[in-house]
Amino acid sequence: MKGIISILLVIFNLLVILSIISFDSREYSIYASQMYANSAENADTNDFFTFFQNFHANATNEGTNDEFYQENARHFIRSENLIDFSFGIVGDWGCTENTAKTVGLIQNHDPDIVFSLGDTSYGPDIKCWTDIVSPISDKMKVVIGNHDVMSPSLLEQHLKEFGLDRSYYSFDYNNIHFLMMDTESSYLPGSDPDFSDLENTEQYRFVVNDLAYASINPYIKWIIVMSHREFYSSLCGGHDACEPIKKLREVYHPLFQRYGVDILFSGHAHNYQRTYPLFYNYVNSSQPIIDEENDKTEYRSPHGMFQIIVGTGGINFDHFSNQEPYVIYQQDSSYGFLNIDVIDQGNVLIGKYYSNDGYILDSFQFIK
Repeated sequence: MKGIISILLVIFNLLVILSIISFDSREYSIYASQMYANSAENADTNDFFTFFQNFHANATNEGTNDEFYQENARHFIRSENLIDFSFGIVGDWGCTENTAKTVGLIQNHDPDIVFSLGDTSYGPDIKCWTDIVSPISDKMKVVIGNHDVMSPSLLEQHLKEFGLDRSYYSFDYNNIHFLMMDTESSYLPGSDPDFSDLENTEQYRFVVNDLAYASINPYIKWIIVMSHREFYSSLCGGHDACEPIKKLREVYHPLFQRYGVDILFSGHAHNYQRTYPLFYNYVNSSQPIIDEENDKTEYRSPHGMFQIIVGTGGINFDHFSNQEPYVIYQQDSSYGFLNIDVIDQGNVLIGKYYSNDGYILDSFQFIK
């Protein structure tokens, strides 16, 4: 096995040298590193750790990465006994009685992390929303929604409230890598982004580097992305919140597929939707390729990316006018949140959508 690893390392180093010549070569070096990780899966754990540590250090020293990687060393998870934990997800809150009920429901279930999928107060400031979510704010991680960038002041309030110096970031928790994306504020506050030049944004470069590292980290089992806008959605009459941005999907879904993103959680559409595992369709991107090898609620070693929309925080509903074939389950009449329990050494994700009325409306398991 050590001989095979040595040969693969030689091949990998050659590809790294070629990567200096062009961007395309750098892409191939990333693929080579992934091949190394896959081929050496039975090697000693310390070999993996040494390889990944050296790869990260060499890449940083070569100057091929954003400042993020020089300022924030990746946290390595080496524990053999990962503690079970849970996280809650919901967006499109508002400052309503239903919002308060959603927060109360989250309190009752007491997840370790609460992810806000954007669109908080829907007003000129965020105070009404921060007052409502104050019981859970100390465990919140947030992404920015389109109603959160209606003015430079509104965006600044969100960043300051959650101690962020920019609106996209990532972190590891146990064996999960979380990437928090911003689909809004790379553009002029208060304007509708045209998404015409996504590949030339700082965020795009950040995402490429971030996912490349996460995909070869042997201690990361799941890669999860949070963003406000969705890639796919059933229709909601004339409401454009249920009309995904084509350019956003065309740029990022192939990238997510390349680096093995497992789940995309989104809001924007004021309803709940869960898809089959999906592959990008290069012929017609609005109709993704569905992986139907598993049943509708339990997925073992799933392939493809799940997309789950949880825009049910309390503001109002976008009612469906159809159900797309790639959507397994959808509902547009019950506020609530999605809870994910991470159990069995981080190998199993159990999802349950809890409604404010006290019902479990959807449940599923992802197993690796």
